[in-house]
Amino acid sequence: MVMSQLTLLHNAAGVDRYSVFEEALLKVARDADELLVASPYISIDLLRSYTRNVEGWRIITDLYSWASVVGKATLLSYLQEEHNRIRMVHGLHAKAIVTDAAVVVSSANLTWKGYSENEELGVLITDQNMVAEARAWFEHLWSSAGPLDLEKAIGALKEFHRPRATASRPNVKLGAFPRKSKLRGRSSADEDVIAALRHKALDDGIPKAALLTYLDLVAVLIEALDVSADDPRLVLSIPARKSRNYPSSLAATINKRYVLNINGEKSSSGAVGAIFPATYKRRIEKCCGPTSAFKRHTGEADAPPIWAPFFPADRLLENAEDRESWLRQAKAELHRGKSSPFKKHHEKYLYAVAMDLDLREKVLDDIYHLS
Repeated sequence: MVMSQLTLLHNAAGVDRYSVFEEALLKVARDADELLVASPYISIDLLRSYTRNVEGWRIITDLYSWASVVGKATLLSYLQEEHNRIRMVHGLHAKAIVTDAAVVVSSANLTWKGYSENEELGVLITDQNMVAEARAWFEHLWSSAGPLDLEKAIGALKEFHRPRATASRPNVKLGAFPRKSKLRGRSSADEDVIAALRHKALDDGIPKAALLTYLDLVAVLIEALDVSADDPRLVLSIPARKSRNYPSSLAATINKRYVLNINGEKSSSGAVGAIFPATYKRRIEKCCGPTSAFKRHTGEADAPPIWAPFFPADRLLENAEDRESWLRQAKAELHRGKSSPFKKHHEKYLYAVAMDLDLREKVLDDIYHLS
């Protein structure tokens, strides 16, 4: 059968029939010498069904996204088995299957839900110039990522907390923003929060990968502190403007102190701001840059914590010692009071975006696709 050079692929949600994505993948993989897979979320049993009959195959994915789907124990076992075929690209969002003859690019992750349940759209490409370009893109990411450090990956996964989905997803029509959104103060509608988030991300120049990492860190913080969206001590805010004292695009506050933030100038370099114990001052200034001290609270016996305005976000995710020190200080702030005076600025929808991975993906797609 001769395929056209471009074939549109789409599954209709709820349609009980053979997946067109699976059909296309089986077609291009049937005679392939090597199967190249790029997807942040992957069902391992589905992956095995395609790779068992292919002699050569490689994967690029995102460690934490993958772990959030299959669980860290399952992923640890699989990495030990197949780590030479896998490389990690943090912030990966692309979904593509590439062979020497064709490429499938789509919105669908390599999961059962993506291939058979969701309403997805993609394209099967057999134009050899475009196939060659896709292979070059994959090889560039593969070589840039470097071989998987299995010991480091295992250590990171042991510390990984799988984000919890919210009990009820907010009802929001993505893209249906009001013409005049509230970009300051407290928003009353989810659409306003998305509009404010989009305004901040694009106007302040926060790259998508940086915002994704920030939300990963917010999820880690929420898990470690075990706080609900309604906890009076937690504030997730979108400040209306930046000032010299609070140059933040997005911020997580516990009681009276920032514990995490991100702003446009630093985010493009992969940095966030984070709170640390005072004893961490020398370590941070040696590795990452200057720090500043918080003002001492009334009755605070210990030296007040420090603020690192330029701390590598990936290091905070992957380095167990750095992450534990950050979270230890955040927990200390949690027990320092019963409610935050800034609670009126809290956006519960940001909590949902951080903790519900499906919702997060849709919101970020909407923000950056409209740019």
